[in-house]
Amino acid sequence: MIARGIEPGEVVVPGVQSTFEGKPLLTIADLSVLLVRINLNQIDVAKVTVGRKASLTLDALPGKTYAATVTRVAPASTKLPGKEQEVFPVEAQLEAPDGAVLPGMTADVRVRLDRKDDALVVPLEAIAKEGAKSFVSRVHGDAKRAERTEKVEVTTGLRSDREIEIVSGLEEGARVIVRPPSAAENEKKL
Repeated sequence: MIARGIEPGEVVVPGVQSTFEGKPLLTIADLSVLLVRINLNQIDVAKVTVGRKASLTLDALPGKTYAATVTRVAPASTKLPGKEQEVFPVEAQLEAPDGAVLPGMTADVRVRLDRKDDALVVPLEAIAKEGAKSFVSRVHGDAKRAERTEKVEVTTGLRSDREIEIVSGLEEGARVIVRPPSAAENEKKL
């Protein structure tokens, strides 16, 4: 039982009147099956399907990561109360609840879309775009000799929210310059 709306000794009427002042009398939960509810925007939900693997971490349980599987993707968006943006509800079931995760805890959920082992990746900030082409600034030299940079065209592949795969144009071990993203897109010109 996770919630009780009545006290021992109170009289209840069985049948249709199974609530007291519009509240359930008891809430009983099966904690052996836990679902995490995720609200995704239209761009992200287009990449998520039932059966995808996910991982989640909880602020309440630092250092622990839990595996989950997506069990439901809403077929239509819904508008949350008090919010302007519409979202698509998605549910994922924890694969091995250990009793530490409790209903109502908040989680950071990552749904695995693609995975590629032994991929060469660089931070997103290392990539410079010029039209349809992608470039990195490769560093030559070391602390003993003068360093110089060279603009190198690269072919990119899969990307996450932090890194991007380099399919060709750069070798493993190469040093590249990582630049912070430009604020030009966010500036308003007067």
